[in-house]
Amino acid sequence: MRRHEAPAREAAAERTRSGARVAGTPVQRQILDLQVASGNRVTTLMLQREPGPDGTITDQDELVKSRPVGGAVDKEYRDQIIKTLLTAERSTTILEAIRKLRGDLDFPLIWSARGNFHSGSGISLDRSKNVPTWLASMAHELEHLRAHLAGASANVTTMGREEYVAAQMTEEIGAHAAAYVAQLQLGKATSSSAGYNEFVGLLKKDHSDLLDGKAWATIEGLAKDFVEKKYKTTWTGSATGKNYYDKWREVWDAAHPTGK
Repeated sequence: MRRHEAPAREAAAERTRSGARVAGTPVQRQILDLQVASGNRVTTLMLQREPGPDGTITDQDELVKSRPVGGAVDKEYRDQIIKTLLTAERSTTILEAIRKLRGDLDFPLIWSARGNFHSGSGISLDRSKNVPTWLASMAHELEHLRAHLAGASANVTTMGREEYVAAQMTEEIGAHAAAYVAQLQLGKATSSSAGYNEFVGLLKKDHSDLLDGKAWATIEGLAKDFVEKKYKTTWTGSATGKNYYDKWREVWDAAHPTGK
């Protein structure tokens, strides 16, 4: 027998043995199929429970367990977001203003189950989202936090109806425009920020010279005009479906039932 025949014969025998094991009886095949299916399900569950590269967790039970509403955002994500925003001139200006007003940047940053938003002295991040979305939202919400700490936010108690609405919308438009500029400075070609992708397209088409020259103040002014038009004509609240100006009028009306 030639030397090369022995390994070939052994390999053929192994294939036969393996084939026999896989084929087996109908019951054995059914058990093997169940083992494979079960293993795949377990693997899928494990992957859903582990944060993806961008921080996304898709398993709802794991979200409740590891990101409880009101619980502090993981230090890993907090540090990553703030460190990134500190590389953009516009968001750095806002963060440094917050640091001056607070004495630090240790403001509350907590998990939410209903979106990203500013409230009082802190910011909430949607636990079901991811780092790029949190980054875009933080660039916006930080301006609301700065205004709150500076005592510059709209006051529903002391302001008249239209004064209050104007103050709310001026802050909202400014926060949105500031977030656009910060993300442009970070080199973001696209973003989850409402209107960002359209605005960047218009900039490249009609004002490429401003982008090339990094004329950030002028770009922010254009962003405010763009955002204000969207708020007045197109954008509505995700929860109410109402125009934002009308929404704030209703808030004022609720606080002043007698109209005064």
